[in-house]
Amino acid sequence: MLIFATLLLVSLVCDAQYFENEPVWLSQHYTSSCWPASQVFKTPNICLCSQMCLKKLCMAISYNESTKSCVLTGATELAGNGQQRSHIFRRNETVVRKNVALMKSVIASSVYSTIGPEHVTNGNSNVDDLFHSAIGDPLPFIVIDLEQEMMIQRLRIMPRRNYFDPTRFINISIRGGTAEVPGPDFSSYTELAFFVGPPVNPATWITFDLPTPICARFVSVQRTATTGQRFLEINEVEVYGPL
Repeated sequence: MLIFATLLLVSLVCDAQYFENEPVWLSQHYTSSCWPASQVFKTPNICLCSQMCLKKLCMAISYNESTKSCVLTGATELAGNGQQRSHIFRRNETVVRKNVALMKSVIASSVYSTIGPEHVTNGNSNVDDLFHSAIGDPLPFIVIDLEQEMMIQRLRIMPRRNYFDPTRFINISIRGGTAEVPGPDFSSYTELAFFVGPPVNPATWITFDLPTPICARFVSVQRTATTGQRFLEINEVEVYGPL
């Protein structure tokens, strides 16, 4: 039975990969939106990648043909002796990369006038739709609540677009964590990206691709520089899961 399950798994993955050209496959037994850490192996093809997943009892696989990288996500039994071996994989329509921060709630350390943090997740990156921290805030920040733990693999930030000062959007630390903290100390969070700055003028999207997906519910964006004009100004923040 185990041999049959292995052959069936390989057949399904190979056929669907060839005809559907879909890079991510998810075990039908796994439904969490936040997967455990990934492991990367080199395999000649996706068929051997799927066999590796079966052996490790992982929850999802993705395969990069050009680099021959086999990514096993959520491997629960590295020794291959776990309980669940009926891993029949299906193409997972929900693992398409999407902005999981869209319309999520945001808090800020301070607000200038009425230019609040809700602007950074409303899907509007227009020039006049932005967040601006208050005067005198030494380490301004925002925190986005994704409402549940999500696997994060890409971040995009649009700095303020209608005014440029090279001393403002610098030393920007982006971190993620599973528990809410009051700030301004986010050292308990995992650093997802760091932007030294300044951005180009006029501002464009700044994209960060994480080498390893990170599980987090809360995403903080903080200006950590102690020089220049101490304002945090952001038009939009986007947070993405895996491909």
